[in-house]
Amino acid sequence: MKKICIIISVLLLVSVIGNVLLYLKWNAFKTGGAVATNPYSDAVLANDTLPSQFPKDLPIESEAVVTSTYATHTEDGRSGAVREYTSKLSPTEVVANYKSFAYANNWTVTIENVESGNSSTGLFSAVKDNQTLEVSIAPLDTNQGLRVKVTVLQAY
Repeated sequence: MKKICIIISVLLLVSVIGNVLLYLKWNAFKTGGAVATNPYSDAVLANDTLPSQFPKDLPIESEAVVTSTYATHTEDGRSGAVREYTSKLSPTEVVANYKSFAYANNWTVTIENVESGNSSTGLFSAVKDNQTLEVSIAPLDTNQGLRVKVTVLQAY
């Protein structure tokens, strides 16, 4: 009988913990917040908050819809921030915006790659002083625009 009580207690405890976690995820979804699933995510920020690591004039088109903003760190210990948004621009236009920003602000472009057509992907990277700017571009699952992920990290 004692074994049965212990088993029932453990099952109840697991059920309560599971329900609390489910409630927290649901509440974040319902209120428009994001739930950090990245193992290197440190803190989820409000989508209308520009991360302190981001240059103030970092471009984002006016029709972009910010879907996620969070502080982050890399496996090797660099810190930074990420902002993800959806875009109606082409990968070429997104890369051109960040390339213009980089040249106008004395960043050194290290990667500039755009794949048009069916894949509609792109990658852009630049460095300046102690920061690295990385932009990755991929089509949305619905093929109705792009998913753009902008990361600013403290360089080595």
